[in-house]
Amino acid sequence: KIVTEDNNKIQTPYRPQKLFYFMQMYEFKPTFIVDVSSTFDTKMKSIYAFETQFHNPRSVEPETFISHPNFLKFLEARAKVYGFKIGKDYGEPFYCEEEMELDLEFLLKGTK
Repeated sequence: KIVTEDNNKIQTPYRPQKLFYFMQMYEFKPTFIVDVSSTFDTKMKSIYAFETQFHNPRSVEPETFISHPNFLKFLEARAKVYGFKIGKDYGEPFYCEEEMELDLEFLLKGTK
């Protein structure tokens, strides 16, 4: 059993109700797609902050998935594809094994 402390107090275990899988290298049929159009530029800026982890034409290291010259273009293209599927500029796909509750008002939003 793992016990953790914070400020000399034993922490209560956290038990998530749902586990959401983020799409990395392998595609899956998403359970839902989140509109990330308003935050996509910020996401890419945060990724570029770690540019040494990505393609470097002078590197002698073996190529990896993220060091491939087209990796960053791939991230943008995938976000555009999933955004298109929901009628937005950019989308982020997620998968959840458990059923999810959505209220009717949310489902009918934007429909006529």
